[in-house]
Amino acid sequence: AQLIVGRAAIEKLYTDGFAGLLKGSTLALEPGTTHAVTPTVKVMEGRYTTGGAAAGKGRYINTIIRQGSSWLIASLVTIPDPPAPPG
Repeated sequence: AQLIVGRAAIEKLYTDGFAGLLKGSTLALEPGTTHAVTPTVKVMEGRYTTGGAAAGKGRYINTIIRQGSSWLIASLVTIPDPPAPPG
């Protein structure tokens, strides 16, 4: 696992990744539930599916915070599905 902090570092991670190893990959999100912790903090859960070089499925959990009129991601966690058992 890797901890990335700050908008510039996060932007660089995604820019570099989608220009290189992840070029041509896709991401689809299936929203699940949203829990309001406070009027300015929410936790969102759902499922993701990726295609291409990074093919996989799993869950995501985002913590978002309201700053002014915008909602910003404060934390993003992905939990890949375990591999299918050999059959």
